[in-house]
Amino acid sequence: MIKSFLNCVRLNQSKIKIVLFTILILLIFLFNIPIPINRTINALEISLIDETHVKDRVVTIQGHYHFNLFVRHHRFTGSIKIEEYPETHYEMIPLYLTQNRDIFNGFRWDTLTYHCYASRIFAMIYTRPLFVNTVIVLNNDHMIMDLMTSPLIILNANTREKALQYLNEIINVNTFNNGSS
Repeated sequence: MIKSFLNCVRLNQSKIKIVLFTILILLIFLFNIPIPINRTINALEISLIDETHVKDRVVTIQGHYHFNLFVRHHRFTGSIKIEEYPETHYEMIPLYLTQNRDIFNGFRWDTLTYHCYASRIFAMIYTRPLFVNTVIVLNNDHMIMDLMTSPLIILNANTREKALQYLNEIINVNTFNNGSS
């Protein structure tokens, strides 16, 4: 009886190993398959220093999102076009969305750069994976990206209050504003 139990345990151990190995292989395989994205999203452009600066925008995201299991960045190849900004209609340099949990509450970020302006950064993008809760910080008139002076494009926002709520998920704007006074 003990021998049969030991044989059963050995069989179960080998089955468990096979199942775990299969799951590991599937996870590695799934993380290497790019996820296609083709979305047109309504957004709002606001400025923190000018409460009257509120403009509707349409952002089109097309391309492939690549999760990366082994390093701290995900990759996006494709295009992010903002209808009112013609420079975004050129080919975009791929994004390597780096995660910094300490500063941006787990959001990923990178610079938006287009081949027509390869030496000029168009904007910074802060996003959750697959472009959920996305904020784009545009270069301001002085070629500086600053939360206080740069225009901000917040995807899926239809009011200034909703846009500020999404922005607060990344950086506590109220604390930031009070600290800069």
